[in-house]
Amino acid sequence: RSKRCRRSIIFNYLSGTVHIHYMDDKPAKDRPTTYGSAGVEEVAAAKDADAVKDVRDVFTIDEAVEKLGFGFFQILITIFCGLVWLADAMELMILSVLSPLVKCDWNLSASDEANITTVVFLGFLIGALFWGSISDMFGRRTSLGLCAVLILVFGLLSAAPVPNTKQFGYPWLLVCRFGVGIAAGGSSQSVTYYSEFLPKKARGLCIVLLDLYWGLGSVFGSLLALAVVERLGWRWYLAMTTIPLALVLFFLPFVPESARFYMIQGKGAQAKKVMDKVAWFNRKKPLEGKLVTQEEKEQMIKNAATAAGSTAVASQSNSPMLLTRNEVHLNGSHEDLMDKEPLLRGGVGGGDKVRSALIWAL
Repeated sequence: RSKRCRRSIIFNYLSGTVHIHYMDDKPAKDRPTTYGSAGVEEVAAAKDADAVKDVRDVFTIDEAVEKLGFGFFQILITIFCGLVWLADAMELMILSVLSPLVKCDWNLSASDEANITTVVFLGFLIGALFWGSISDMFGRRTSLGLCAVLILVFGLLSAAPVPNTKQFGYPWLLVCRFGVGIAAGGSSQSVTYYSEFLPKKARGLCIVLLDLYWGLGSVFGSLLALAVVERLGWRWYLAMTTIPLALVLFFLPFVPESARFYMIQGKGAQAKKVMDKVAWFNRKKPLEGKLVTQEEKEQMIKNAATAAGSTAVASQSNSPMLLTRNEVHLNGSHEDLMDKEPLLRGGVGGGDKVRSALIWAL
């Protein structure tokens, strides 16, 4: 070993031959690079080039969203998700208007009046337990559309001209408002859907500004009550509060399913079509290459780095699992280090499920 330079040795097994890569200040012509059969160095270089090309030819949903940026498509889904939020706010505003009115009409007791509010929030609680699973199985857009249809149907049934008596009208109203609560329990999926199409720079601001629609829904519900209840009665008021839901269903055909949902379902071709649609709305050129999941790309980078023994592949991604040559120990391979350090893989272990369960319980 020369005393004039510092050397870091990495052992890579390519074609059954051990390569020793020197990182020193010796000229390339004087630096021993290959020990083994002739032509092995050319094979390694070819593998390195192919590995880099494979990584460059793929992209993930997050990378696509960042490249396509914020444009007309994001404005469209802002209106769509905002209307869902607005309708949700109006359903809560209805409670403060409806309960005193039906109390006078049907001579309800205080507990009977309270039940009108209770059944709605009980429906919220029950609906929140399963709407997430429905969204994961059938898609974000599908679940939001189904929520809007159910709220619209139960809202109109609440306003149906049934016999205006406590014996019949009161139980009918409780059942219908309970159905509204169950359907409204899935409206929070709109935030999930919305965030999946937002670039990182706009995500935090846009999600917070989505609450503006909640305020608009509350104000619109109050103004509608002032304009309608005295003239037409509370049944017409209930019917008119479904107008935002009709607008949601109008916009539904123009918004696509979540590309991330398609990727989770293994439908990469459909996900690519969704991102091409986003590019068309934003007046951008469709992205070239293959759409893959983050896990698939990380695995490709890992395989390429292992096969080529090069930091050229590592520069293709910002993944927390990537290592440089100086970070690889002499007594262990890249795979060994990844097994020893789970945090390098971006994983958090089984404790994450425990924490999620505790948060859900709280």
